[in-house]
Amino acid sequence: MASSFAHRMFASRKMVYASVAGVGGMVAYLYIDQNKQHARNWHSNAHMMYPASANFPDLTKHHNAIAKFLTPGMYARLRDKVTASNWSFDQCIQVGVDNPGSPYSEPVGLVAGDEASYEVFAEMFDAIISYKHGGFKPSDKHITDLDPTKIRGGVFDEKYVVSSRVRTGRNIRGLCLPPATCRAERREVERVLSTSLAGLTGLFEGTYYSLFTMNPTDMQQLIDDHFLFQKPTGALLLNAGMARDWPDGRGIWHNKQKNFLVWVNEEDHCRVISMEKGGNIKAVFSRFCDGLKQVEQEMNKKGWEFMWNPHHGYITTCPTNIGTGLRAGVHIRLKHLPKEPRFDKMLKVMRLQKRGTAGEHTDVIDNTYDISNAERLGKSEVQLLQLLIDGVNLLIEMEKRLEKGKKINDLIPAEAK
Repeated sequence: MASSFAHRMFASRKMVYASVAGVGGMVAYLYIDQNKQHARNWHSNAHMMYPASANFPDLTKHHNAIAKFLTPGMYARLRDKVTASNWSFDQCIQVGVDNPGSPYSEPVGLVAGDEASYEVFAEMFDAIISYKHGGFKPSDKHITDLDPTKIRGGVFDEKYVVSSRVRTGRNIRGLCLPPATCRAERREVERVLSTSLAGLTGLFEGTYYSLFTMNPTDMQQLIDDHFLFQKPTGALLLNAGMARDWPDGRGIWHNKQKNFLVWVNEEDHCRVISMEKGGNIKAVFSRFCDGLKQVEQEMNKKGWEFMWNPHHGYITTCPTNIGTGLRAGVHIRLKHLPKEPRFDKMLKVMRLQKRGTAGEHTDVIDNTYDISNAERLGKSEVQLLQLLIDGVNLLIEMEKRLEKGKKINDLIPAEAK
């Protein structure tokens, strides 16, 4: 029986790569077939001996997104299905079952194990996508636009804007996403990205640092530069399998100017980041677009491509980041405006979100807020950056008035009054 089970597992492992469209899928098939270091995040299928009703998770005390939509009927329809890489519905929702959230913080509780998860388990993913992305429907199309010449403005008063950053997540077609990946696949992600990044030239020429082999001097420098991403410690990331085999297959790349950065094998296969001190976010976005295009071109030369489709846009591990995967933000000093009772409502109307100085769930230091776009899907990268620019300009104008003791009621968006 064990031999039969192993045979089925190997067969399903081969199926995923045979079924993925594009050259990248065939390269992945050949790589895994010749490098049998199998350690995928598989799980037991013993629950299939019981009726679906006996295995339905108790979410009565949960405050996450899956608790809003998962019903016994949906679970019964989806729990028998697996993707070609043998990723199951239970694996998608386990992170939410284990992390109930709270009335004050509502996590999604759903991750994809591969690109096919969004199709095989569409009933759940579509519901979460609609809920988290403003009613985005299964029939809707996403727009991708990485043309920085379309941006209006984007150079802020540096008395207020301390730094600017644009980042996104990308994943390589034909390889499983981090929650499901095996060691061999994770190393293949690192190989594909590091060799592609080595081909960049000019302003994008740089160096890749493996976390596994990094020497203490390089590590300290990356920490001092605020580049080094840490081993996941939060319950959500740990339950999603993001820290398995740490730090095997992880790394950081940056160009010589240290204003274009790529993280390898964090929450997604890669995080691409463009940043600099000051308020010129248009220049940051232009560098982001040019660098991202060059990375993909180098990958294409080797037969690989990023996961993308006309409906979901770019595919990410968490359904909240699909579409553009974009988070364009500034560190902005606002001493007076946050005291305005309607501040949070104004940000929501402007489709912006605020975080602490060091990011989500951190304190605000020296009146410095991290303000970024709140949306990811249904609008293009250019549209989202323009919303941020227009919103930050308005925040600065209101802050300037308040500094002079003047009223701002006429500047507050009508929907926030």
